[in-house]
Amino acid sequence: MAYQWRPKKEKPKSLTVLGWLRPKLWRLSKEEIAEVLKIPVERVKNATCREHQVCISWYNEQGVTCWSFFSYRLFLRWQNQVIALIRTWVKWETWERLVETIEYEFSRFCYSIEMRNCIWHNLLEQERNLSSLRRATDDLDNLWEFEF
Repeated sequence: MAYQWRPKKEKPKSLTVLGWLRPKLWRLSKEEIAEVLKIPVERVKNATCREHQVCISWYNEQGVTCWSFFSYRLFLRWQNQVIALIRTWVKWETWERLVETIEYEFSRFCYSIEMRNCIWHNLLEQERNLSSLRRATDDLDNLWEFEF
C-alpha cells in the first residue's frame, strides 16, 4: 500500500491563544476582583493582567499582602466576552472551528456549571440563527435561478 500524505489536523487552541479574546487588555475593577475572591473591596490591592491569567494582590485578615495567579475564566467578564464573540460570529464556514474551540475550552479549563451552561446555550442559539439565515439565503439564491 502506497503512503498517502494527509495534512495534520490542527491541534485545538484556547480562545486567548487564537487571539479571539484579549483579556490582557482588560482593566479589572476592584469590585470584580473582590467578587471573585469573595473579600471586601477595601482588601483588594492590585491586579496585573497577563496573557493567560491575572496576578492579583490583596490584604489578608492580618493586613499582610498576599498574591496569586487566577484564571480569567473565574470572572463574569470572561463569560460576557465569550457570549459577545458567539453572538457576533457570522461566518457559517468557520462555525465548526468556534464550536471546537469552545469544546476544547470546556475540556481543558475549569468553568463553573452556570457559566458553561450559559455559554453553551448562546452557542446553540447562534447556531440556529446562522442555520436559519443560511436557509433563507439559499432560498433567495434559488429564487433568482428560477426562470419566469
